[in-house]
Amino acid sequence: MLPAPGAYNTHTCIDKKLHRQKRKVVSQAFSEGAIRAFEPAMVKNINVFIDELVQHCKERSGEDGWSQPLNMSTVTQYLAMDVMGEFSFGRNFEMQTKQTNRFLVDAIKASSRVAGVYAQYPRLKDIGVERWLKKGNWTRAKFGMLMKAMVEKRISQGAGASHDLFSFIINSQDPETGQKFTLDEIWAESRLFIIAGMLTVIGPTLWIIITDSTRVGYNSYLHVCNFLYLSRNPECREKLTKAIRETFASASEICTGPRLYSCHYLRACIDEAMRMSPPIGTALWREVCDSGIIIDGEWIPPRVDVGSSLYSIHHNEDYFDDPWTYNPDRWMKTGTPYAPRHIQQLAFNPFSLGSRKCVAQTMSYTEISITLAKALWYFDLRIPTGPLSKIGAGIEGASKGRHRPHEFQLWEHFTSHHDGPFLELRPGTKLVG
Repeated sequence: MLPAPGAYNTHTCIDKKLHRQKRKVVSQAFSEGAIRAFEPAMVKNINVFIDELVQHCKERSGEDGWSQPLNMSTVTQYLAMDVMGEFSFGRNFEMQTKQTNRFLVDAIKASSRVAGVYAQYPRLKDIGVERWLKKGNWTRAKFGMLMKAMVEKRISQGAGASHDLFSFIINSQDPETGQKFTLDEIWAESRLFIIAGMLTVIGPTLWIIITDSTRVGYNSYLHVCNFLYLSRNPECREKLTKAIRETFASASEICTGPRLYSCHYLRACIDEAMRMSPPIGTALWREVCDSGIIIDGEWIPPRVDVGSSLYSIHHNEDYFDDPWTYNPDRWMKTGTPYAPRHIQQLAFNPFSLGSRKCVAQTMSYTEISITLAKALWYFDLRIPTGPLSKIGAGIEGASKGRHRPHEFQLWEHFTSHHDGPFLELRPGTKLVG
């Protein structure tokens, strides 16, 4: 998965010492202080997202005020990509307003499909299986050239040009060796953040609004996931919408701070969407070290790969009562009918654990919280009638666990891929300026 020989990023780096050094530098860009400094740029892109939804309603609405169906996966992918472009390079890709760079969505899907296969069975790379999996290879080449051009331009601007990832890694160096990130390493790290951040945000936010660990991917997935679950759970959607509109007098007030944090039900909806449909459903494989390990009383020898699916853990009845039901109340302190809250918290790890935990957790929660709150402040949502109503959800009678109509459907290719849901929007009780 290396874009160039020796160009390891914080995901592909196996050497623990080297990983600590990279993680230490990258983590600075995702600290709470750094995310607060970046928030105005994030909100700027979220406001473009809202403006595009407003325009859609103005141009494509019927006499009843409801818009034509809109694929939330598509529009939230564009949002997530623009935010991560801004964060990584100090400039967005303008994907929400222009066609030019929208090829990146297909390029990332193609790259992720290949990476997902190799993550499960690395030896397939040795027999050249990639040539059968590189659907849209020309877009991957364009993707690489665009990333490299943006990296080189950002470096030429200097560290202080913007509150972004580069402001931390351009001049960073190992305190012991004095070694800096090479251009190839910076490119590799940026490429990782773009892929991860885009795919994640789209899922949960859409799931939460509809009914909305790696980095851009987490954010895109979060958006879509939330939209779907809220659209299919009207009581939850109405409860959250009421809380948002009563807390904020205007959408411009929606930002991180005491009032947003006081909306506990907002965080409960986001967490419940991630519990129902975690951003990475497959096992996150880890190789047992030379000393071996004992797991649940069983000796596991060195070099064996071990892993557990987040989806399995999040639907284990030992930890979550009625695990197949979307119910944000399980995360509220007053949720007495449910399993003890501390047990749920221990089992809930959508961003993974330990030194390999997703470094962008704070950023993901910030982006999804602001986006979802603004969307519900401005718009009412509903599921369209006809075939479009089924896209993104399970189908009764389907096999392999895809038979639940109220469950968001994901396909694991290194990060989670998805389509839908389609939603109709209408300006809410608040005036849209």
